Amino acid sequence: MGKIPTYNSAAVKFGSAAPDTSGLRHKCSRDLEPVGTLEEVLVEKIAHEYWRLGVAAWHETEERSQANPFKRTSIDRIIRDQTTINRQFFQAMNQLERLQRLRKGENVPAPLTLQVSHDAPTIPDQENSEC
Repeated sequence: MGKIPTYNSAAVKFGSAAPDTSGLRHKCSRDLEPVGTLEEVLVEKIAHEYWRLGVAAWHETEERSQANPFKRTSIDRIIRDQTTINRQFFQAMNQLERLQRLRKGENVPAPLTLQVSHDAPTIPDQENSEC
């Protein structure tokens, strides 16, 4: 897979309701070389998430330029949004890479699914008092 253009070369227009990302989509399509509808959809999603990352970075820069930026709740929201967008971006990149490798006949193992739980097991009070 090719490289993704930088935020600066994406010609991002902030604040528009319907951003013109056609130049970015064209660059991503040229670099990632999609074949077929599904790969094209993933490249479009990659371009869209990339644009969103640029917007979030712009907003973060704006917030950090204010006095006491970390006392503001908006910086927390922006960082949380960046995390979500970043995850969506890399999910689309991974899906595209997997599809392209399958199309090229490479052996691609099944994706690993892992469920993580934050609940720690507890010892009942009766067992705990016997120790």
